[in-house]
Amino acid sequence: MFVNYHIKNENNEEVLYLYLDEMKTEFAKEFLDSNDEKKKQGIKEKVEGYIDEQDVSFKGKVVKIIAGGLVVGSMLLGGAPDINRKVKAATTISTANHPTHQVQYGETLSGIASRYNLTVDEVMMLNNLSSDRIYEGQSLRLGQTVTASTYSVRSGDTLSGIANRFGTTVNDLKALNNLTGDRIYIGQTLNVKADSHKTTHTVKSGDTLSEIALRYEISTNELKRINNLLGDTIYEGQVLKLQEARTGITHEVEPGDTLYDIARQYGITINHLKSMNNLERDAIYPGELLIVNTRAESGNYTVKSGDTLSEIASDYGMRTSELITLNNLTSDRIYVGQTLKVIQGATNVNTYTVESGDNLSTIAGQFGMSTNELRELNNLSGDLIHPGQVLNVRMGTNTTTPTTPDRTITEERTVTVERYNGVVEYISLEEYIVGVVAAEMPPYFDEQALRAQAVAARTYAIERIDQGRRLSDTDYHQVYKDELQLRDQWGNQYEFYYNRIKSAVEYTEGEVITYNGDYIDALFFSTSNGRTENPKYVWGGELPYLQSVDSHWDTQSDEFYREYTYTYDEFSRLFGLSERGLYADVISRTEGGAVDTINIGGTTYSGEDVRRRLRLRSMDFDINFENGQVRIAQRGWGHRVGLSQYGAHFMGQEGYTYDDIINHYYQGVQIELA
Repeated sequence: MFVNYHIKNENNEEVLYLYLDEMKTEFAKEFLDSNDEKKKQGIKEKVEGYIDEQDVSFKGKVVKIIAGGLVVGSMLLGGAPDINRKVKAATTISTANHPTHQVQYGETLSGIASRYNLTVDEVMMLNNLSSDRIYEGQSLRLGQTVTASTYSVRSGDTLSGIANRFGTTVNDLKALNNLTGDRIYIGQTLNVKADSHKTTHTVKSGDTLSEIALRYEISTNELKRINNLLGDTIYEGQVLKLQEARTGITHEVEPGDTLYDIARQYGITINHLKSMNNLERDAIYPGELLIVNTRAESGNYTVKSGDTLSEIASDYGMRTSELITLNNLTSDRIYVGQTLKVIQGATNVNTYTVESGDNLSTIAGQFGMSTNELRELNNLSGDLIHPGQVLNVRMGTNTTTPTTPDRTITEERTVTVERYNGVVEYISLEEYIVGVVAAEMPPYFDEQALRAQAVAARTYAIERIDQGRRLSDTDYHQVYKDELQLRDQWGNQYEFYYNRIKSAVEYTEGEVITYNGDYIDALFFSTSNGRTENPKYVWGGELPYLQSVDSHWDTQSDEFYREYTYTYDEFSRLFGLSERGLYADVISRTEGGAVDTINIGGTTYSGEDVRRRLRLRSMDFDINFENGQVRIAQRGWGHRVGLSQYGAHFMGQEGYTYDDIINHYYQGVQIELA
């Protein structure tokens, strides 16, 4: 129920803030708002159960419950506070090696996260940060969070006491742990997390709707809706549904099966498989029935929470582009409750055995498919195939299904990449673009920004490939990370983030940016100072499509503003000047508002020279001398030429599409197929 915690000192007393899982907000608020003492006691037991399983000292009594950034309820813990009570939001990994980190001057959250093999999101959640802004001397907790699901038996524990604490029954607890009796021993580890994939509950004597709802962490109203109940009356032996019924083709799990194997067998993603079966975990067991296809007849489909256009299209054997065309959609954004027209694709899937000399492109062409469709049908993440490999191929589609022209890529390009370890790799273009977008842009950015980044990265790469150039995997060209690097960086969020970025790349497959028929130099950077820069102030040359344009969206970025402080001695030594009579006057600024030239202590410097000496992130800065210190205010991050990544993100959130973003940052260009 709770995904994180924070302890604050308020009026000389510790207050515990518990952060609700967003999926449980309605359930918790119903109990917190109720006047029913039994319901309130139920949520209080959930809180106390969570507290008893934690690992950080809490000496107060007041607990506040947070959902969506707001306090939705509070309570007092009964009795005198136990000074030995422990709290932990989640179990930690490798905390013995690095439980905390003291922020040093110049460090960034992304750099710290990377050092400890964590994502920025994980570090932010562990430390209850609302942004990635940190300060020198700040102490950060470092431990990868995983949801607690076990309990270690202590002296005096009984099965009934543990069952009550975790909102379950003795029988359910015994079944969950394969226990034949009630005997348990100190130090024994018991599974206590409710079976989130359980679909029904048989009412027992004494059960009430509110208690059942509490046990399975859904709201009473939701439980009544799913079971078409008008009131709260239930009877012993009644079977209640706990989830929406979902129909479709099923797969019975066999010994040795994994979600990965099953997803690959049916040509779907692991995330889609988990979504169809309401799974929160990766563990499955022999005999379990999993829905592997919810395909239905032609007609209308009502969008449910978690649905995406690509998954709905897959369920009906359609292409995403076909679904967009059929419903006159201008983008792939959909909302819960929306009604979509669907047409059952009468596809005939067959198999093909790979022969020597085959590649994905030739096989796809042989069966009238795109390379991307062939990858999706076989759940391939790259283009590598081998003789003897059996591939699924699509033999044709229903002629009544509306179609859009297939994108025809003139050739399958390969990118030559010199990796950080000196090894030269040959990577298919679209696979390379996935690795670039994943490395260059935060994976949680708006999907329109990810698409814009994909088109820019593809253009940048092709323009250099056609010149016969080899690319590095560093920011000298474009940063690229392979699957192993991304798995290490993203941890258990790899599948989600990878599929999100891959979807953006596939949506724009083959698209590039041109100006008067030629590929542009698709430069991009992190954050502007509110305007992008004309390249003549950075490198001395001009390009008609790279103009200084408004980018006020960047002011919302946490990377927009930084302050630095130097002593007079430190500052003067960096410039070889005397401390006496130090001053700084800006002589001229660029079109984009950056410092072009500046007089410091009687010597004229370029803005770029000052940026390098002071190790600033951009050329837009102010220098002030006061109270024996030199204070520098800096705005933006990067060369500020071309597409602003944070600007693209916030433009996407305001409803701009990726082609809007591209046409704003690159003036007078066209988006075409390579």
